[in-house]
Amino acid sequence: MATSDLVLVTGAGGGTGGVSRIVLDLLLAQGVSVRAMVHRNDHRADELRALGAEVVVGDLTRPADVADALDGAARTYFSMSVSPDYLLAATVVATVAREHGDLDCLVDMSQMTVSQMTRHGLWSPVSPSPQTGTGRLST
Repeated sequence: MATSDLVLVTGAGGGTGGVSRIVLDLLLAQGVSVRAMVHRNDHRADELRALGAEVVVGDLTRPADVADALDGAARTYFSMSVSPDYLLAATVVATVAREHGDLDCLVDMSQMTVSQMTRHGLWSPVSPSPQTGTGRLST
């Protein structure tokens, strides 16, 4: 069990329906320490800093970046825009979080089911998803 109240929030700088940003805003309003993991150090990252969030730049598909972002976090809210790397990122986050061992909670805001995704877009009945097996790695 973690000893801090730090919450890692992913996707707060992007446009995942704005849910991560709402989560970040609500946590900060309650006085909770928030670390936002962003993919780019740009004006959106500056906005998060101005709100009071600690910002780390990294790639959710790189285990070392995720491990660095998780360092000291008690809880994690994972969300990202649907992309070809979505399932890989979810698998990396879940695997690193499991190995991290200090998290009290990991929340995953899923955008699509695995059966709806392929590397090139939405699944169709004539082309089954090759990524279906990848999703099982995070369980």
